[in-house]
Amino acid sequence: MFESLTKFIDKFNIESFGEVPNIQLDEDDDSKVTPFPHVSYEAVVYEFMDAVYDFNDNNNPIPHNDYMKVIEEYADGDPEKIKGLDTKDMPSNVAFAYILMVIRGERFCDGLLLRNLEDGTIIKWLNRLKEIDENSK
Repeated sequence: MFESLTKFIDKFNIESFGEVPNIQLDEDDDSKVTPFPHVSYEAVVYEFMDAVYDFNDNNNPIPHNDYMKVIEEYADGDPEKIKGLDTKDMPSNVAFAYILMVIRGERFCDGLLLRNLEDGTIIKWLNRLKEIDENSK
C-alpha cells in the first residue's frame, strides 16, 4: 500500500538532501530587512513531497486531513514527544501523519523537512510503513 512512499528509502541514500544558503548581511545597509533563508532541496526531495501529497489525496489515510489529531492522540497530547517514540507497534496512520505534518510544516518553517531527513526521522517512519506493508502480505 505504501510502496509509492517507501521506494524513497533507497532514493534517500544520497550525500545531501539540500542546502540552506549562507546569507551575508550588509552592515552598511540601513533598511533593517533581514532576508529569510530558503532551503534548496535536491530533486528527489521534491519528488517525495509530491508523492506524499498524491498518496494522501488518493488514499485518504487520515480522515479530513486531521494529521495533528492523529499525532496528539498517539502521543498522549504531546506531539513533540512522538519523534522519539519507538515505531515498533506504531500504526501506519500515525507514521504517515508525522510525515505529512513535516511536509506541511515546511511551508511555515523552512528547513523542517531538511532537519527530519538529515537526522533520519523520515527514514524511520518510512521504514515503519515498509514493515507494515511486508507484514500485511
